[in-house]
Amino acid sequence: MSYLLLFTLTKSYLTVEMFLKIEYSMLLFACIGIFGLIYFYIYLPETENKTLLEIEEFFASNLKDRK
Repeated sequence: MSYLLLFTLTKSYLTVEMFLKIEYSMLLFACIGIFGLIYFYIYLPETENKTLLEIEEFFASNLKDRK
């Protein structure tokens, strides 16, 4: 997913810069990056001070809940 998003953003940069000035295109891409940072902060589980077994159990229980 990351590679697809990075490819899309890289290829769309020149087109976006044609329609917007460079300042606004940089602002747009900065907002996209900040949104991604907030998304990851909210939706990624905290793994600090947890064993690999605890992390595995967390993801295994989430898979069972989805089925």
